[in-house]
Amino acid sequence: EYYIALTAPGAVTPKAVVGTVPPGIVGSPGTPPVAGSQIGGSVFTAVIVPHSDTIPAAGCTSATQLGCAAAPKTRAGRGAALITDTSASQASLRITRTGDTVTVQVGSITTVVNRRGAKGVALADTTLKGRTTGTGSATTATKGQTILVENAGQPEYNGWQNVMAIADTLICTPSKAGDVVTGPNKKCAPPPPDTLPYAGDTALTRFRFQYRIVGAPVTPGTGAVTYRLYGSTNTATDFVIPQILFIVDKRP
Repeated sequence: EYYIALTAPGAVTPKAVVGTVPPGIVGSPGTPPVAGSQIGGSVFTAVIVPHSDTIPAAGCTSATQLGCAAAPKTRAGRGAALITDTSASQASLRITRTGDTVTVQVGSITTVVNRRGAKGVALADTTLKGRTTGTGSATTATKGQTILVENAGQPEYNGWQNVMAIADTLICTPSKAGDVVTGPNKKCAPPPPDTLPYAGDTALTRFRFQYRIVGAPVTPGTGAVTYRLYGSTNTATDFVIPQILFIVDKRP
């Protein structure tokens, strides 16, 4: 997986990220690896294209002249500013750091699962009132996606980042040996089969994603942190920043 960025001369923090190469999944027909990324013997070239120039070319007297139309400088491809978990109870968990890995929480939700009624009949799960924070749902960010983090109190957290993982976690109360607390198949293990009523297990899910930073700020992240998602360059793009084109030169 490659992360490509432009920086100002002598700077460490990227000034404008221009693209990421999605790693893909080896053996997956739906999301195959990209040639030049995870396929041995393949090569790709990255071509950096500068941002739009709204100044007409020299000698132009009208925008209708061939080659004289001003380039667009829109930000249509820039995602809306998405908030992290701003709930007061979650302030210390909104954005945290372990080494160079930053974990961002966008929300949480608490439900009661594995309930049984009379004669052990299974009952529907219930969301606890007042126990949902932030978005209350998973982030729409995906692994490998480019995001722009803004408004963190410590500058190391801000700027162009690459989502390294979706890190949703589940906390089951009471905890049992069969609980699966991470990954796509998270669940609180049900109690043994029985004909007696069961009040259920409390399941707290924290919705999170992670990225890596350069530097080590002394304090955890503070501030009203927001992030913006940037989609594929094949969709509407942000013409205020440079763009990148990947050309596969060699396939195995």
